[in-house]
Amino acid sequence: MTRPSRAWKAALVGAYGIFVVMIFGAGLLGPTIMAVLPLLAAYGLGVLPWVHERASAPAQCRSCGKIVPASAMAPVRVRPLVSAPARAA
Repeated sequence: MTRPSRAWKAALVGAYGIFVVMIFGAGLLGPTIMAVLPLLAAYGLGVLPWVHERASAPAQCRSCGKIVPASAMAPVRVRPLVSAPARAA
């Protein structure tokens, strides 16, 4: 089973951060915003949905590529690195 990488979550946060900086920068441009507005709209309507789709994609089977429902995923076993000493009763 393949889940989306955690790097996609970081990319999503970065994409929204860039978008906020672009909005702030566009506010400082004044009347010349008309030249930058198409770039801002293209980024907001193109990159953000694409990155959001990648970051929130469901888990897929490695061999066949089918989507694996969350209820079918086995819980992950966590093994301790160091075992605790036994207590005397």
